[in-house]
Amino acid sequence: MKILAIVIAVIIFLLFAFLESVINFTFSAKIKYKDKSKKEDRMAKEFLNSAKDVYTNANDNVRLHASLKVNDERKFLISLHGYKGSAEENALLYRHMYENGYSVLIPDMRGHGKSGGSWITFGYKEKDDLISWINYINSNFKNAKITLHGVSMGASTIALALKDVNQTVTAAILDCGYSSLYEELSINAKHMCHLPSHPTVDLASLYSKFRLGFNFKEVNPEESIKDNHIKTLFIHGSDDKFVPTYMVYRLYDAAKCEKELWITNGVKHAKSLETYTDEYRSRVLSFIEEK
Repeated sequence: MKILAIVIAVIIFLLFAFLESVINFTFSAKIKYKDKSKKEDRMAKEFLNSAKDVYTNANDNVRLHASLKVNDERKFLISLHGYKGSAEENALLYRHMYENGYSVLIPDMRGHGKSGGSWITFGYKEKDDLISWINYINSNFKNAKITLHGVSMGASTIALALKDVNQTVTAAILDCGYSSLYEELSINAKHMCHLPSHPTVDLASLYSKFRLGFNFKEVNPEESIKDNHIKTLFIHGSDDKFVPTYMVYRLYDAAKCEKELWITNGVKHAKSLETYTDEYRSRVLSFIEEK
């Protein structure tokens, strides 16, 4: 019996150690950025350096940072980057929007850049952070109309938040967002880590509820977007394997708002803006400004 008890204790210890390593690997905000030294990165840095640093507090008192560059105070774009990305992402769009008269707010998602936070929650808490930024604009610019733009995790964050935004948000652009966190992690556990999705993701989801306060099935953009009333443009690459292309069809079909869908031919994950820059910009502006 003593041997059996020791064996069981060792198994339990190893299981918890494994689950802790999974949670840390996936959700830890301890991120090191690599300077890719691309021309657009340098141009993005110059743009962000010329912007104003602004801060707000999240619901859980995490200090959040964004870069703000004001042009027309009646027209705003909030652009959200992706998982373990940076505010420099999406610069090909938000710089263009600024040049076309829009004010832009580019947040560092929690756990990224100058924002606080120990954990990335794939939209579970980030959706409320986005509402905080919308409220920031509403408080400081009384006549602002806001467009939301996000790529990957940024897109899914917006999808989760749309049902709770106020009437100052007039359009949303969702680029390659996942429709279900549980399904997204299941797919990548198998493809990237060569782990069986069952029971690995199920156990990690249960452990996440204990460790982080939510399970993976609680992050369900497909379900949330059913209550969206904001007109929405969905964008997704036809060759996206990281967030499979079929997920955008689920989001699009679930949305009951005014909507459009653009599948970018031959494009992998989060590469639509880079690959189809001019058309991307044109489609976004046309979608936002058409009455």
